[in-house]
Amino acid sequence: MVKRSATHHPAARTTDLLGEAWTTLIVTELLAGQRCLDDLAELLPMVSKSSLGHRMRRLHAVGLVEASADRHGRFHYRLTAAGRDLEPVLAQLSSWGSRWLPPPRAGDLDPRLLLADLCRTIGGPHEPGAIEVGFSDVTGPRQWWVVLGARARAQRTAPDLPVLVRVECTITALASVWLGHSRCLDELRARTLRFTGDRAAVRRLAGWLSAGAPAKSLAAIGSA
Repeated sequence: MVKRSATHHPAARTTDLLGEAWTTLIVTELLAGQRCLDDLAELLPMVSKSSLGHRMRRLHAVGLVEASADRHGRFHYRLTAAGRDLEPVLAQLSSWGSRWLPPPRAGDLDPRLLLADLCRTIGGPHEPGAIEVGFSDVTGPRQWWVVLGARARAQRTAPDLPVLVRVECTITALASVWLGHSRCLDELRARTLRFTGDRAAVRRLAGWLSAGAPAKSLAAIGSA
């Protein structure tokens, strides 16, 4: 059941619908297109499937999401017109948070979520290739690859593609650049970020990591 505030105010009532961070992230993922529960579970690994199912039923009940079953009985979810209208709202929240909130701590960061955000901005299509990312300060898997092609995607296994750029970094440094709290140059000088590889590819990657990227990634979703 949706928690309801005892007020007529539209902002408070909208907050009731979204409620918490994971629901906001689910809506953000659905802005990129139709997803099944397995897709969402992969993109949001810190949310259990049962919890995802509960949130999808809740979003369906309030008219933000619609579902359809394929021939195998698997449900696919997409945003309704009301759900898609949340795009500028989330973009503004992202822009405000990047400007006013302090940088997140390492324990608050997840490599998959951070790289998935980056992949939205990278978009596609691109010539096939890969960006190898090594994190020095995470407790889980440290080596990741961003695979370029029709669209960009992040994965934990090495692809059979040429590596265009190798990135060695702390996750806090990469997040700090991505969120606009510091510049690539700042982190390079601090030796918390290092690029090796093709010069043109390094320049493109530095551009994708430029300040203000979270709001741009939402804009990229809307234009896809």
